[in-house]
Amino acid sequence: MLRGLITLIVAFSFIMTAQAQSLEFETIRTETTPGFFALRIFPGNDLKPIPIENVYITNYQGRKQTESFVPILELLRELNATIIAPEQADQYQYDNAYRTIWLGSGPAGELLFSPQSDDILSDFDAFSETNLGPVYLQNLDLKFGGNVSDVYPERIRFLGNQGTVYGKFERPLKTRLELQATTQSQEIAAVTPIYLNDYEAHTEARSLPAKWEAAYKAATSKDTGKRLNYDWWLKLFPWVLFFTGLALILFASTRIFRHREDWYDFAMNTESNTEPKTDSVPQRNDSDHLKDDWWNHPIEETPLYKDWEKNLPFEVINRQED
Repeated sequence: MLRGLITLIVAFSFIMTAQAQSLEFETIRTETTPGFFALRIFPGNDLKPIPIENVYITNYQGRKQTESFVPILELLRELNATIIAPEQADQYQYDNAYRTIWLGSGPAGELLFSPQSDDILSDFDAFSETNLGPVYLQNLDLKFGGNVSDVYPERIRFLGNQGTVYGKFERPLKTRLELQATTQSQEIAAVTPIYLNDYEAHTEARSLPAKWEAAYKAATSKDTGKRLNYDWWLKLFPWVLFFTGLALILFASTRIFRHREDWYDFAMNTESNTEPKTDSVPQRNDSDHLKDDWWNHPIEETPLYKDWEKNLPFEVINRQED
C-alpha cells in the first residue's frame, strides 16, 4: 500500500497569488501484472467544506418498494430535506449548489440509494456516512499517463472524505495523474506521480477486479430511471418462463384433445356410411317362399326364342346321312 501526502501548488485564473492545497493519495494494486489498481483520494485539512444542499429524487417502482421507502421519506421530511419527482430532476441535477440522490433507481454515474436488507434505515445510515458527508472538491477530472487504461469513474462530481477510482495497468511502472477540480472559491490543477511499480500486500487487493467491474457497469450502464429494476426482472423471469411453458402445454393438450374428438367423429361417420342400411331393404322371412308359388310356374319364353326351329337368323340345311 502506497500512501503519500502531496502538496499541490494551485494557480488561480483570477488571483495572481499562489496558495497551497493538500490532497492525500493511496494506491492499491494487484500482485499480478497486467492487473487492476485502485486510487483513493483524500482531501487535505486545509480544504474547507463547500456549501451544498441535498435533493432526494423518488424513483422507485412497485407497491412493495414504495412501502419500503416510507420510513426514509418520513425521516427526510423531519429533516426538512428537499424531495422531488424524477420530472423535476433537471432543475437540480446539473447545478453545483445541489447534490442529487436518487432513491430506488437512477441514471448511470449518479448517487443512488437502494436498500440492501430489510432494515432500510440502517442501510440509509451507512449510505449517508459514506456518500453524504461534507463536500471539499467538485467536478474532479482525472487524466492518467501511459501504462493505465479503463479508469472508472472518469469523473468525480463530489469529493467528500474520500473518493475512489478503479483502473487497469499493464506493467509495474510509475505513471502520473493530472487533476482538475473546484474548491469552495477557486479551481485547482495539479500533476502528481502514481506509484504502480511496487506491490505491497493489501486486504482489498483480491477484490479489485470485482470492484473495477462494478465501477465499469455503473459508469456505462443505460439510464435505469426509465425502466424497471433489473434485479426485479431477474427474479421474475423464471416464473414468467414457467407460466409461459405451462400455457403452451395446456394449449397443445387442448388442440390434441379436440383433434382426437374430430377424428373420432369422422371415423364414426365414415363407418356408418359404409354399412348397408337395413331399414331400406325389406326383410324376408324364410317361410315366405312356402306361401308363394311363383317357382312352380314355367318360365315364359321370350319372343326371340319362340319357334326357334323356324325363325332363325340364318339358314339351316337339313342334312341327312347317307
